[in-house]
Amino acid sequence: MPKNSPLLLLTLFCIVLIPLLFFLRADMLLRPSLNDSCDPLRNALERSDNGEHIKPDSTLVLGANAAIRWRRPPDSVNGVALLIRGIAGLHPQQIGLCYARLIAHYHPQNVVILTDPRWADDRIDTMANALEGIVAARDSLGRSDRIFALSFLLTPANQQDDQRIQTQNVALNHVADASTGVEILDINDSLRGSGGNPAPRFFWPDGQTLNKAGYEYLSAAIENAISAAPMPPNELSSSHARPASNDNT
Repeated sequence: MPKNSPLLLLTLFCIVLIPLLFFLRADMLLRPSLNDSCDPLRNALERSDNGEHIKPDSTLVLGANAAIRWRRPPDSVNGVALLIRGIAGLHPQQIGLCYARLIAHYHPQNVVILTDPRWADDRIDTMANALEGIVAARDSLGRSDRIFALSFLLTPANQQDDQRIQTQNVALNHVADASTGVEILDINDSLRGSGGNPAPRFFWPDGQTLNKAGYEYLSAAIENAISAAPMPPNELSSSHARPASNDNT
């Protein structure tokens, strides 16, 4: 072995390792934690909002990786504009704590919260408690946004945790049943193969990220839910309001 081989190996090691450590550190700094204020979330959203015309009364889809990786969503669902906002590292409890900026800021008609596989690693009741906080934040602001939450997906990567995921989804449904204007979207049955297990054809090779075919089922579920959901009270009253009289006729 040449005498300078150790030095060469050390140089190559530094060239590869130092940028990698810098990248990982930067990624950790960019991800907001539960102890942070809403400012990091606001900053992340402003980068997405800049240059985009935001239509009120849209369907806002909010989440972490599941929202970020929805590359080609439809422009609208059931005639309502679709607005996708994804924040890396978003925790479900932050949605309720920062509801004013994350959701109310956009004045949506519908809100779809995409659960993240990482959220399933928390306590069984973490997402259910977060959903209760989201509903409480909506009500405290006097808003009538219809809230839809995607149930935890059973995927090829986590199918061994089937019982745990089902328990978490049952908890989500309990919150929805006890809340006004909240519905759980469950597409797990649509993503199963002939043997009853999650079909790999709906996921990327990582076994947990929906691919184009999987997102098509999600889009259809959102459309069906919006069509079937009852109209909020304020919209219902306005739709039945008598037309203003015209004294000139």
